[in-house]
Amino acid sequence: MIGKIPYDLNLNFTTKKDVLIEIKAFSCNYRDRSFLLEYYQKCEEFNKRNIGVIAPFGSEFVAVVKKVASGVKTLKVGDRVIPNCDYIAFSQEQRVGVPTNCASQRMHIFHENKLIRVPDSMSDEIAASFSVASQTAYSMIRKAEISKNDKVLVTAPTSNTSLAVIKKLRSEGIDVYATSSNTNNKKFLLDQGVQHFIPLEDLEQNSYKEPSFDIVIDPYYDLYLHEIINCMNSNSKYIFCGLCEQYSLSDESDLLFKTNYKIIFTTCIVKNISLIGNCLGHTMDLQNAIEDYLSGKYDITIDSVFSGSDILPFLEKSFNDQSRKGKVVYKYSD
Repeated sequence: MIGKIPYDLNLNFTTKKDVLIEIKAFSCNYRDRSFLLEYYQKCEEFNKRNIGVIAPFGSEFVAVVKKVASGVKTLKVGDRVIPNCDYIAFSQEQRVGVPTNCASQRMHIFHENKLIRVPDSMSDEIAASFSVASQTAYSMIRKAEISKNDKVLVTAPTSNTSLAVIKKLRSEGIDVYATSSNTNNKKFLLDQGVQHFIPLEDLEQNSYKEPSFDIVIDPYYDLYLHEIINCMNSNSKYIFCGLCEQYSLSDESDLLFKTNYKIIFTTCIVKNISLIGNCLGHTMDLQNAIEDYLSGKYDITIDSVFSGSDILPFLEKSFNDQSRKGKVVYKYSD
């Protein structure tokens, strides 16, 4: 569902910290694919019974505050806001992490702490793409505790999270390596701040002869961990935030990981390698990203922006276009 349902500003909030917002633009993340597939299955079931169903989607947005409850202190009517995906619960009144998986729905009520104000200088396109990648990237980099001379490898470098990591590391003067199976992305990645591009094939065939890595930042551990673990230094860190087969784990990829897990964990023991999981980040990570954006040290890569009736092209570009580089945004025209 993309569109607006009439609402009443005289509505009653359920808590004193509630905020009513109107979405101006939204975007999707890789995790939204699983929700769309689930919605599709439900739609098929309901269609067989001639029952209509509304299925909003999307997990990032920029919105305008329309009304606040009496206890709201940090926001006011007219503020532009984005989701705060903090993964530490503020209270039992609100959800942890991403505030919604239904960002295409125009009107929402959220707890005050699940929203954060953005500066006027940040465009709607950037704002609607900012929270998840920024909060995740800054959290992973914080956990990595990177030193100036560390060799840092970023996998899946054209993913939104990895692009955010690369831009942050570039601003800190860190020497960034990136690996990808698509060598056509090399020039784009070098322009983004990567210093060294390594074809994934070199790692798979053990033909990579350069110095090993001190830090690996990986959004898809099920694709890369078993290949890269042999290229890591002693006392190194492998930080990961997701998996590729999160919505339909195939038997083949599952078997591959199970076949290699003994080698992977034995290598971690012998080399004292730390495996560090990461889900989203803290409020301070998002605040730091916004501050860096304001000072020109950090940005979000935007691939394209859609509006009006271009809903199918928006979805195709978001999930099926292999040439996509950066976030894809749907922007409401009213």
